Amino acid sequence: LAQAICGVAQPKCSHQREVEGHFAAMGVVVSSLFALPFVVASLPSAAAAGASAGPSGRLACTAGCSEEVLGMLREAATFTGNTAAVQSFGALLQLLGEGPCPIARLLADLGRLYIVGPGTSVGLHDFEAGLDDCDLSESDLFGLLGLSRPQMTYAYWLMSGAPRHHLPRLLLPLAAPSEGSIAMDFGSGHGEDAAFFLALNYTVLAVEAQRPAAARLVRRLPRRRRSRFAVEQRAIVEPGGPRSIRFYTCGDDVTRSTTDVELGSNPDWCGKDPLMDDILTALCGDLADRHGSPTHAKVDVEGADLGCLQSLLGGGRPAPRTISVEAGYRRFKLCRQALFNPPFWGGELASSGPFGAAATDWRVGLEWRGAAAVALDIVEAVGSRQAGGLAAEWFDVHAALGELGGAGPREDGQGHVAMKK
Repeated sequence: LAQAICGVAQPKCSHQREVEGHFAAMGVVVSSLFALPFVVASLPSAAAAGASAGPSGRLACTAGCSEEVLGMLREAATFTGNTAAVQSFGALLQLLGEGPCPIARLLADLGRLYIVGPGTSVGLHDFEAGLDDCDLSESDLFGLLGLSRPQMTYAYWLMSGAPRHHLPRLLLPLAAPSEGSIAMDFGSGHGEDAAFFLALNYTVLAVEAQRPAAARLVRRLPRRRRSRFAVEQRAIVEPGGPRSIRFYTCGDDVTRSTTDVELGSNPDWCGKDPLMDDILTALCGDLADRHGSPTHAKVDVEGADLGCLQSLLGGGRPAPRTISVEAGYRRFKLCRQALFNPPFWGGELASSGPFGAAATDWRVGLEWRGAAAVALDIVEAVGSRQAGGLAAEWFDVHAALGELGGAGPREDGQGHVAMKK
């Protein structure tokens, strides 16, 4: 598929091997798609396809779409997940050569960027313009694709190479609710989430245990933003934990490291020769006391998530407005993650995706659901993955305070914290 997309435009496609390896590791076979007899890069984008306007003057997003194309969109949009979906996406690309279909071209633009990177993709501005101008309601768009506008916009912004401080308009509602609002990124890795929080005008604390990764976080940040950015090189432990701890790094993968001895010693999870280092520790609650209580937080510290939450929620400090499972959280979303971690990154980067009101549940889109419904979906997702149906997909749980059906974190004007577990 990467070869088909690169084609004549990029005779030497450096990502093909990485793409094949990424999907092969998940048991997903894409080799049959490398023989697609056309160059996807030559297809016009949705914004440039010249589709007609609807009665509202906006882009008639399903104009010219055959029933066959419309019927395969939802499965094709799960190209991050399994062999059948990847093949469906390839079939969709073939059909796009036969006539205009703006909604399918938007999906093709996103998939092209996800699989081979920004070399042949349309610009972020054109993609967002096509998505924003599409005449479909949010619910109708999700009904066709299983994707939301914020989800697609965030993924495109993340992967396109656009400057991190140039945020698409569709993501601006996630901005910090007030000057000085704090976001904490526990387990920051390469800092993709920290950069997003900075673009949203938060004051950011990035916590990262790996020494090289923590040093890179400082180097990559624009100097003009350093007054709103701090890095703590610490390993997170639960209350009562040691002052220093053995930290396992799985090769060069900053997204796979842990203080959990069982995980770090497991060759299936961490490889045969993990790097080990003794790292000073910290409690999430102590960091909040030192830097200020967060309005928004992300917790991704393998094996120490619950200890972080216990510490962060204790001590009499204000509780985050959204978090995972604890402290009366009633509204939940189960959100796809592979879309924000494209294979052309080579496993070196990782992102958590949009949060709060813009987090997109894989079943119902932007709506929140009850705990029981999401719990059943987790069981179903695990079973599907074990059977090969979601071989290359994984999920985060997002949660919010308030009653089901009540105002979301942004609608009530109070700001929010999205914590993932």
